[in-house]
Amino acid sequence: MRKQLRAAIFDMDGLMVDTERVARMGWKHAFRQFGIDLTDEEYLQFLGISTADVSAMITERFGGRVRFEDVYAVRQQHTHQFYEENGVPLKPGIVELLSFLESAGVERVVATSSTEEMARFRLQKAGLLEWFSFISSSDRVLRGKPAPDVYLTAIDWCGLQADECVALEDSEVGVRAAHAAGLRVIWVPDLAVPSEEAVGLAVHVAADLFDALQWIESWMAPTQQIGQTDPQVS
Repeated sequence: MRKQLRAAIFDMDGLMVDTERVARMGWKHAFRQFGIDLTDEEYLQFLGISTADVSAMITERFGGRVRFEDVYAVRQQHTHQFYEENGVPLKPGIVELLSFLESAGVERVVATSSTEEMARFRLQKAGLLEWFSFISSSDRVLRGKPAPDVYLTAIDWCGLQADECVALEDSEVGVRAAHAAGLRVIWVPDLAVPSEEAVGLAVHVAADLFDALQWIESWMAPTQQIGQTDPQVS
């Protein structure tokens, strides 16, 4: 029996705010300061994972040429300056989706690989912070995505079961994390092309957040009786 949708759990970077392109620019700039040309393929490995995991990856890959602390400091300064000067760009459809969920009485929380301080800064700059009641961040858990910890923390805070919630993600590691937490996942790909294997973990692969909104509206439609099948998985 399908339960009522009571909470939506959102990833942040690349899903709600168009920050992955800014982050890519920042990482490339930072590595160039140390004589390293970071490729797009190398950057894509950073998507969706915690700062601690990025640190381990950079140390393993570039440890003999640059310290993570040094390149990260340059990257942070570069991206922070961009956000201060330009704001944090929104992904199309996010305000419409959040407005619909609020009007429907659906709780809205965040599950992010960023720290809470960073998440609050970006959401505030983007004008989205007030839409959310809780942020499950990487500094609240022991394991980052693709482990399910940030999602399990969000579900627990809501006081709900996983089948009363839906997760929205843009990265494969995030989709794997949400799926491992027992959640239905709507995948809205950003920079990386979804792998064929991981597509099966999502109930819907959306073209954008407007498409995700349509799927949720269909799922919540009052004409669909409890016990009927969910909208077609795609």
